[in-house]
Amino acid sequence: MTLVASRPRGSFALSRLAALIAAAAVIVALIIGAAILLDVYAPHTTGSAVRWVKDAGAWLTTPFHNVVNAHGIRHLWINWGIAAAVYLVGGLLIARVMAGTSRR
Repeated sequence: MTLVASRPRGSFALSRLAALIAAAAVIVALIIGAAILLDVYAPHTTGSAVRWVKDAGAWLTTPFHNVVNAHGIRHLWINWGIAAAVYLVGGLLIARVMAGTSRR
């Protein structure tokens, strides 16, 4: 006779939702990182994809635009870097709590 451990109801759905949240956090951080790189290394590029990435990065980092006051391009990459880190760490932390993964 084989004993099978039963999973609590809804744990599969929560783990899938946690995986989606973690993926969204990584994607948001990648978009912000790409926007930083494009603004620093290709500031005058005007392609539609480049414009979309820069606009998405600016929109995602709106609450972080004046966290650190610096001069020049440092203002952008410091504040947007903080935003990317907050989104990534916060999203992965929320996903871990939702999934209930504790390393033993």
